[in-house]
Amino acid sequence: MEVWGRTYFEIGRPLIVAHRGDLTAGIENSKTAVLAAVAAGADAVEVDIRLTADFVPVCVHDDCLEVDSGGGRICVSQVKCDELRRACPDVLTMEEALREVAPRGLLLDVKETHLERVKRIVECIQVCDSNRCLFGIRSVRISQYVNRLSSTLSQICLMRDGAELQWYINKRPGSWVRLSAPTASKNEVLNLKKLGAKVLIVAGGMTHETVGRATRQDLRQLLALQPDAVMMTDPNMAFTEIDGDAYSLVQETEENR
Repeated sequence: MEVWGRTYFEIGRPLIVAHRGDLTAGIENSKTAVLAAVAAGADAVEVDIRLTADFVPVCVHDDCLEVDSGGGRICVSQVKCDELRRACPDVLTMEEALREVAPRGLLLDVKETHLERVKRIVECIQVCDSNRCLFGIRSVRISQYVNRLSSTLSQICLMRDGAELQWYINKRPGSWVRLSAPTASKNEVLNLKKLGAKVLIVAGGMTHETVGRATRQDLRQLLALQPDAVMMTDPNMAFTEIDGDAYSLVQETEENR
């Protein structure tokens, strides 16, 4: 079974998703952070996705990046991939990220909202191992569009509006829903599961600086909610707080061969 098909009930613990990689080892979305998350045994890695000027999906959160200590900046959407890589050598393309995390899952927090740019990302996923991808959805319009392009591409709802969330749950049974730790509750998790959704909770706060970051006490409280997946910046901490001698599903599969 692919990683995104697994639930808490089936494996007895949540999937551990590294938020933008292992940020104890490298900067967000970088090759260093992604490889460190793999080494830590994360079941999946989340990355942000934007398109370069030549329509290559790359793992970058902000459109404009600082490239040197002197205040130089480069805008991802305005440069070709090769130029971006020369300025920022640790940037991964989406295809490279999929290859580096294999056979783990890759959660794509897609920052693009223009439908033609979304289409390009879906097309790139389709020529890779799309079964390991989970596509982040920010609007009903994008969910409908992505589903028309690829009905088999798994989606995760990133929408916070109650009406949009209800639409998504009704139209995408069995799909994923993302909640934030500060507002998530046991009742909400249970209700979503009863409706057939799989639940991922992001640890930490709700700002760019705090999302994914948690103390051990915060993590224990989050694990008590029994979500199907937990996303945080330190996957090593997550595994040490899971009861028993838990280790990654990838390691378990390889050892049982």
